[in-house]
Amino acid sequence: MFNTLVHADNIQKYNILSKPVYIDSSKKPQVLEFFSFFCPHCYELESLYHVKDTIKKNLSKDVKIKRYHVDFIGDDLGPIATHAWAIAMVLGIEDKIILNIFDDVQKKNIITDPESLKQAFIKAASISSKDYDTAWDSFIVKALVAQQQKATLDIDLKGVPIFLVNGKYMINNHAINVTNVNHIANNYAKVAKFLIKKK
Repeated sequence: MFNTLVHADNIQKYNILSKPVYIDSSKKPQVLEFFSFFCPHCYELESLYHVKDTIKKNLSKDVKIKRYHVDFIGDDLGPIATHAWAIAMVLGIEDKIILNIFDDVQKKNIITDPESLKQAFIKAASISSKDYDTAWDSFIVKALVAQQQKATLDIDLKGVPIFLVNGKYMINNHAINVTNVNHIANNYAKVAKFLIKKK
């Protein structure tokens, strides 16, 4: 589905998708992160290294940055978490809930079924159970669930975390220098900044 290229000028590896996947039809500069609450590496990037925040700080404000949750990790809870993440996107509370949900899954191990996920979500989001249920059944949330699932299938993702820049450049995690943990986020940000400028 994609070709691996090595670009010596940036001393980084990245893949170019044969079929671009965009956040929306505008095709404006963008970074799309694919993650799962059930992925330990995704949890580390969020809780320890703050990669998304560092990427955001290093890019201009006109660059769209989004996250899509994937279904294929977490067994039966994977699709439920994708649906809950769509609710967070619609409500604009992704940053408010993400670390709480990650902690509840990865650290506290208290999210074990759809109901415990719902309870963790409404607590982190400070919304009612009714608001959650209403959002769950809404057309816009269902459309976002489908959009996340389609993007995952279009790219043929098999693992996460994945950062996709401008719809076609996939950062190769194995090319990120992780010898100094203090620089991991900056190393991701440098590659993202380089790729944002590519056409």
